Amino acid sequence: MTWTDEESPNQLEEYLDSGRLDAARGLVREFIEDVRGMARPVEEELADRILKLLRNYTLFEELEEVASCLFKFNPESMRTQIQYAQALIEKGKLTQAIEKLLAMRKEVEARCRIADPGLIEQAEEQKAEVIGLLGRCYKQLYVDARPTASEPRRYDLQQAVKFYKEAYAADPQSNYWHGVNLIALLTHSERIRAQNCYALSDEAASIAESLLEALGKEGLYWEVASRMEAHLANGQNKQALDSCRALLETSDLSRFALRSTIRQLEELYSLSQETPPGQSMLPLMRIRLAQLPGGRLEVDPTQDLTQLNCNRKELQKVWGDTSYRPIEWLDDALGRARAVARIGPSIHVGEGTGFLVDGAWFSEDLAGRPLLLTNAHICSPVPEVQDVYEALSPEGAVICFLASDDPREINGHALFTSHPRELDATLLELDWVPKGITAPSLTAPEGAGFPIKPKDRLSIIGHPHGGSMQIAIEDNRAEEIGEKYLWYRTPTDPGSSGSPVFDENWRLAGLHHSSRKSRRANEGIRIDRILNAVREHLS
Repeated sequence: MTWTDEESPNQLEEYLDSGRLDAARGLVREFIEDVRGMARPVEEELADRILKLLRNYTLFEELEEVASCLFKFNPESMRTQIQYAQALIEKGKLTQAIEKLLAMRKEVEARCRIADPGLIEQAEEQKAEVIGLLGRCYKQLYVDARPTASEPRRYDLQQAVKFYKEAYAADPQSNYWHGVNLIALLTHSERIRAQNCYALSDEAASIAESLLEALGKEGLYWEVASRMEAHLANGQNKQALDSCRALLETSDLSRFALRSTIRQLEELYSLSQETPPGQSMLPLMRIRLAQLPGGRLEVDPTQDLTQLNCNRKELQKVWGDTSYRPIEWLDDALGRARAVARIGPSIHVGEGTGFLVDGAWFSEDLAGRPLLLTNAHICSPVPEVQDVYEALSPEGAVICFLASDDPREINGHALFTSHPRELDATLLELDWVPKGITAPSLTAPEGAGFPIKPKDRLSIIGHPHGGSMQIAIEDNRAEEIGEKYLWYRTPTDPGSSGSPVFDENWRLAGLHHSSRKSRRANEGIRIDRILNAVREHLS
């Protein structure tokens, strides 16, 4: 079977829908090889279907690679270019995305001036989408800069508002989602300026009312989500909760759509699980996200789940092997998440993950000292590793515990490192750590042997793509246990490198470092092997 067959995308969708992400990634690799072997354009409808599947299941690494490959053989496909830009945005490559989108805008505006009315209509739709994505880039730059009343980040805000307003004004009836983003930005900036979490500008209120009049109470996902945001902006929390419940049952619900909405509610409406209306809405949305294929659940690690205002039976249906888990099990997971840090060249950019470890595991001298374990290919003091693997130097690495009450940047220096071809581990001593976070416990007492067996469940907490923290708890069976490595199905993405691997009871089992396509599994280093190596080095 080749990718010219109609059944191939169906096979990809089946893998994705059943949560078999490694199998799906293998199929995508075959597709890329087929395209390169044909050296000619892929039929556009087929290409568009594959790209949308990868986007909807949030496989952005594969989306970027496939779109880039397709574009080489069909550079005139605006649909492919749009999906490529979307992948860049989701991976945090905002400057590169803006450059690409500005070039695309010139191209699509030229198409709008051609004679064929049918092609002009298509080009106008694509122009609105390109302009909206430019707004999305500047919106993310604005949010990432953490604007305050004294530092409002006016330029990024003005650019985002300009692009969204332009796209919305072109066709308010069809381009309602641009209007929704415009409302969110205006609402956020007004609430920061007024230092009032209920403030609403006259312009945002007017757009919200227009949208509520234009959109029906039922519809597809983005229509219902748009109603929900308009209600939120107007302070109509009951109606917003009703719309929230409705959007979770829409026929076109996807991981991409739901994750995007959660991000919008948290970043621009400042919703949290501690206060209404986020207290009711966010748990429902995260539960539904966990039920969708892929098993990666974005969480707020600062949340006390015993206080959630939601149905505990709904939670118990999500967590567990074949039956229920107590709510305390999830609370333990969030405790582990607080000890996980993002590592990158700055506080705003992440490239990998690390986690707090207990110095007493290694020696009495290290007991009580702030130590962090990560991969050597993420951070290493060895110049050769920095050059070959583009690893950060310890002096250039910025560490932040985003789940803590004090997510300021932290620096450190290396106490131990092992080459990426060996244990791929670096142990850093940090300048300090925020209060209230502790290292996890180990899988088994010293001398008791390594307890993980094939078919055991292994979960991972990390920062895929250098973004927000995610927990992988589905499709997570151990495949094989080696002398040095663990192989497991647990989903990961670039940026997950350096994440802790936990057993079923949230005890530390390993250090995640790589995917092994030949095994169709992900790979981690056994924690006991790392402990022994560090002890030997220190002695």
